[in-house]
Amino acid sequence: MGADYSSYAVVGVEIDQSKLFTTEKVRGCKCDMGDVNPETTKFCPLCGKEVWKEEETPIPAYNEDADSGPFYRCLGPYMLVFTTDYRRCFAGVILCGPADGDRGDEDALMAELPYDLKSIRDEMRRQLEPLGLWQEDKFGLWAVQHCSY
Repeated sequence: MGADYSSYAVVGVEIDQSKLFTTEKVRGCKCDMGDVNPETTKFCPLCGKEVWKEEETPIPAYNEDADSGPFYRCLGPYMLVFTTDYRRCFAGVILCGPADGDRGDEDALMAELPYDLKSIRDEMRRQLEPLGLWQEDKFGLWAVQHCSY
């Protein structure tokens, strides 16, 4: 067993991961509690489960199980790349990553820029702003390292 290091060059935006989910209050049990008010009771007197619990649901644009991208997660048409501790997340166009070894050598890798960066920014803004995920000051070229161990 060892460690695998991966580096990615991403033209995109850092994403606030808390905005990838919505939280709603749902019933934790389905028991008929009779005269007991479920709004003021923490635990069900019949089954012992919490009467209410918070449930996180991914927003429709977030696909945790996409079968593409370095970590199998996408936000709309954009791949997501995470830091090792998964505390930071970046969405965008991946210019290069571990699968691009044929464009360089063990010391350096060249990423071509076949894209117009302004059009990438404008398209990302158009798609992410309605979701509350666009931050102009977080858009740029990101170098992201990920270590899996």
